[in-house]
Amino acid sequence: MKNLILILFLTSCFKGIGTSVRSVNSSRPVQDTGSTLGGGETDVGGTSDGTTNGSDSSGSDTGGTDSGGGGEKKYKLELMSKMNLSQKGISVPVIRGICANDIWGWTDPENKKEYAILGLTNKTSFIDVTDPSNPIHLADLRSKNGSSSEWRDIKVYKNHALIVSEASNHGLQIFDLTKLRNLDGSSVQVFEIEDVYYNRFGNAHNIVVNEESGFAYAVGATQTSGNFRACDFSLHAINIQDPDSPSFAGCISANLATGGAPGALIVNSASKSSIINENPTFKECIERKTENENGEVKAMHDGTDACGKFYTHDAQCVIYDGPDTDHKGKEICIVSNGPTSNRLENPNVDPDSFHIMDVSDKSNPKLLDTYVITENPGYAHQGWLTKNHEFFIANDEHDELFKGEPNTRTIIIDVRDLDNVKHHMYFRHSVSSIDHNLYVKGDRVYHANYNSGLMVYDISNIENKEYKFLAQYDTNPTKDSAVFEGMWSNYPFFESGTIIASKLETCELLVLKESLE
Repeated sequence: MKNLILILFLTSCFKGIGTSVRSVNSSRPVQDTGSTLGGGETDVGGTSDGTTNGSDSSGSDTGGTDSGGGGEKKYKLELMSKMNLSQKGISVPVIRGICANDIWGWTDPENKKEYAILGLTNKTSFIDVTDPSNPIHLADLRSKNGSSSEWRDIKVYKNHALIVSEASNHGLQIFDLTKLRNLDGSSVQVFEIEDVYYNRFGNAHNIVVNEESGFAYAVGATQTSGNFRACDFSLHAINIQDPDSPSFAGCISANLATGGAPGALIVNSASKSSIINENPTFKECIERKTENENGEVKAMHDGTDACGKFYTHDAQCVIYDGPDTDHKGKEICIVSNGPTSNRLENPNVDPDSFHIMDVSDKSNPKLLDTYVITENPGYAHQGWLTKNHEFFIANDEHDELFKGEPNTRTIIIDVRDLDNVKHHMYFRHSVSSIDHNLYVKGDRVYHANYNSGLMVYDISNIENKEYKFLAQYDTNPTKDSAVFEGMWSNYPFFESGTIIASKLETCELLVLKESLE
């Protein structure tokens, strides 16, 4: 979120923030005020063809059936503990109602201990969650230059945490996680400085890591002064194969094909032909080279054509292992692009879109195709590939609040042909909250849907448009309203079945456990 989105976020959304949690259907509380929901039902949700996936019914905290592990078993989601990270270590300011933000996890390869890494407004906290009922706050890393911001983002590579923030001049902090092995939590260790600092960008909204290739991508960087490379608000590529010695690897976007100055020619796949169009749509701009009146090929998004710039909010980058044999083994990024503020309300020029890009050669990236949200587009926010790389499950953060979507909407894109991606379906949940970060592990998808908390679905038959509700932990059971409160994000990738999540207004780490019984 940037510019106008920041204004809307701050002026319209943070009113009446509380600590209550809610449940969609009748449920019983699980510790404190939190509650979980489950049952053998599938969540109500209209797909794009108007069908529904089931009907609401009351449930317990034992969830729906799941076919994993051989035969059908009951999926169970439990809240194990909570921890307020403002009570120890570095004190935490609440900025316009926000205290905690992003979260990620690390498993120590030597002792298999599991750790939560939680972003807060002015620090990153490290918590041992090996015993999910007894989390231990081990350490805090102070934000670069003591700065504060509502936004912080974290990923992990080779036992190092990579941390960015929207704070001005923050850059990339790299922290050696093996330091946590020697801490017992008797007191919170405060680290005033990171182990490695990368300063080729200032602020950034997110950090994307491809653990297979050893490259990180800072996205949403907008500072352009001095040595900073904003990369036209898109992917700032960093070689982190040696995390103790990161190096700039180039700028990658549909604005910039290489690391050159803004206006560098975009390199498109051969199937995208040139056109002349006095008022091209954004999709036409980014898929094709444009020509001026003299017939010269001109740079994409150079400030003189009708396309303008766009802003990369998030991305997922993988070594592609899907059915499209033309691209198997290539490094593919699916990039979530929200419009820049001055073009936010001009969907014919700058709609919300997801770009599929081949970034294998950092000096010669290729735009393969683009998916544009055509129905009630608000803000293309984030998404994650299914395990077989056949579908991309995505969210639009503003469609419920600003575009009239009455229920939380998830977008599923068919990416089985990367050069010709297609709309697969919309799934509409039975709640009306705003959707935020989601992640896929195996045949399940884990949604952090702000006021509605964590919602877990079985997507084993997503090809046939089945999106089966399994369970929910609801952060705000008294309301489902489309405002920015509740769960910011979740991390479901621990092998133990522990799931960690963040509650933005209360500085809280939430530790949950999933199981099959």
